[in-house]
Amino acid sequence: MSRRAEIAGAGFAGLAAAAMLARRGWSVRVHEAADAPRSVGAGIYVYAFAQEVLRQIGAFADFDAHAFAPTSRTIYVDGAARSTTPTDGLYRTTTRAVLHRAVLDAARRAGVEVATRSRAVGAEAGGVLSLEDGRSLEADLVVAADGVRASVAHRLGLTIARTQHQNGITRVLLDRTGMRGPAWDGIRDYYDYRTRPLRVLYTPCGPDAFYFCLMAPSRDGQATRVPVEIALWAEAFPALAPALGRIGPSGRHDRYTTTRLPRWSRGRVAVVGDAAHAMPSSLGQGAGVSMLNAVRMAEAVDAAEDVEAGLAGWEASLRPVVEQWQREAEGVSRRRSLGEAVHPGGDLPGERPGDLPPIPSPIPLETAP
Repeated sequence: MSRRAEIAGAGFAGLAAAAMLARRGWSVRVHEAADAPRSVGAGIYVYAFAQEVLRQIGAFADFDAHAFAPTSRTIYVDGAARSTTPTDGLYRTTTRAVLHRAVLDAARRAGVEVATRSRAVGAEAGGVLSLEDGRSLEADLVVAADGVRASVAHRLGLTIARTQHQNGITRVLLDRTGMRGPAWDGIRDYYDYRTRPLRVLYTPCGPDAFYFCLMAPSRDGQATRVPVEIALWAEAFPALAPALGRIGPSGRHDRYTTTRLPRWSRGRVAVVGDAAHAMPSSLGQGAGVSMLNAVRMAEAVDAAEDVEAGLAGWEASLRPVVEQWQREAEGVSRRRSLGEAVHPGGDLPGERPGDLPPIPSPIPLETAP
């Protein structure tokens, strides 16, 4: 008899969990509060481990059709190039919308039902998801994947510890007008300390799209304002002035935040993604880690006769890995801190996280095209 899962949130984590469960024969419904599933943000880095997750859930082909491989990463300080390193295929880039669509389509192909305008407001440990419209839905497994401002984990009685960090970023997605060709196929990371500490990260997401991350100390209200103060940024980064001038009213500013829970499950309810372990985007790993953890949760629960036992095994296996990713992201954020106005010197440490623990695979992986 097919087991059933009710999932709150149609973001990367919720959809990845849904796709994996459905591919293993579960009946799955995802609840999205908005009119349609969507991803907030601009571009995204997708590392090798996240690409493997996409293969497992049947989303890789769609991702691969639009993914881009940046050639190198160059750091500039006060207008001068300080270091250039090859990316060596460590990651590929795309827009968040493209990646989200690939995961959403994979979930739907697997048979997942996506219910829009369906807001989850709570859950019960016995396996009940509560909706804003008053319905209570019973399931073998309930998954709270409702994001960094999650309400389900709170209603479940879990203490949510959120830390806001000193830095934040404004993200903008633009077309590559005036920035096409091999010279702009690499990542460019600009720092300027001559007037005030500012940073612009340029990341190509394909032949026709790129995104800017604009960073300034959180106390600098003018530099963190949206709409972006174009004149301020163009004066600091004249080489980028034509592109900066095209930003217009677009852009979104977010403070770096870390979320930690004392536990990731209670009874037959699991908490995944930013609702459980949000981290600064300083390594570009939040979405990838969220999908990895959600898929490992689905594998563990599917393999266990008892859902609670499966959830306990999943957390014991993955929690040390995820928490080390969080610490690494926080460390890189501190080392880059513009609030302290410290020159980064040459290349910044922590950009190529090779010393993290191996990602456990307690369940044999199934690779799908």
